[in-house]
Amino acid sequence: MSGARVLQVSQPVRAVYHCNLEGIFTMRVSQFFAAVAVCGVSVSVAHADTAYFNLATGSLLQDWSTATLITTNDNWSGVPSITGYLGDIDSGSISDVDPRTLTTGALGVVDVIANQTTASITNGGVAEFAITNPVVALQGSGAADAPALVFYLNATNRQAVNVSFNIRDVDGTSDNAAQQVNVQYRLTPGGVFTNVTGGYFADVTTTGTATQVTPVSLTLPANANNAPQVEVRVLTTNAAGSDEWVGIDDINISSAAVIPEANTLGLLALALPVIGGVIARRRK
Repeated sequence: MSGARVLQVSQPVRAVYHCNLEGIFTMRVSQFFAAVAVCGVSVSVAHADTAYFNLATGSLLQDWSTATLITTNDNWSGVPSITGYLGDIDSGSISDVDPRTLTTGALGVVDVIANQTTASITNGGVAEFAITNPVVALQGSGAADAPALVFYLNATNRQAVNVSFNIRDVDGTSDNAAQQVNVQYRLTPGGVFTNVTGGYFADVTTTGTATQVTPVSLTLPANANNAPQVEVRVLTTNAAGSDEWVGIDDINISSAAVIPEANTLGLLALALPVIGGVIARRRK
């Protein structure tokens, strides 16, 4: 096997192989690490935070202003209930795909390029930009078919789940593309996504400037009410032109308490003695 190879297994572990390990693809995790020890493989571990944020405790807020949230590539352990994915979901190099058509459960590998100071980098995927107004952003590429952020929510005893954020054009370079963004959700981990009405934007960037802001505020459909596992995906796709970085900022996911239905029989049981007393007094 010539060159380096990247593999992510279910732990997930990303490894670059420098020797012939064709059998690695059928190894168990224990065998994998044994091969690492023998072969001198360089390994980095990808971390996802997929804990479902309990909306009963308040709103999920994130504006990326804390510099220590992301310090290492592909590590989201410091960001509660949010994870970025490369979106490497097609073996080919697809482009200009309408993100509303990408509803299968595939997300690709966990991804973030940490501690970037300029949006002039040409990588695709997810990146953290430590700029004047810090942000995490998405950019499509030949490898990043549909890079995305996923918010993990627990809406038990909650309703009217509202997902708000700002889409920021943070790419002031000459790159020019119709950079699409779409919002989807699902209630079953690994299941298909459903597009959120009003969540599609055909182009959220302006060439040569990094000033355009597109505010988003969407209320999830009623079937998300009282759901213990709600996953909201914000994605872009590999554009036909030169892709631009789009930031997902000022995230605010709020909800309202579910109002319990009245227990009709219980109320009737409480009311009967009162009604009986009134009737008895009238008969006197």
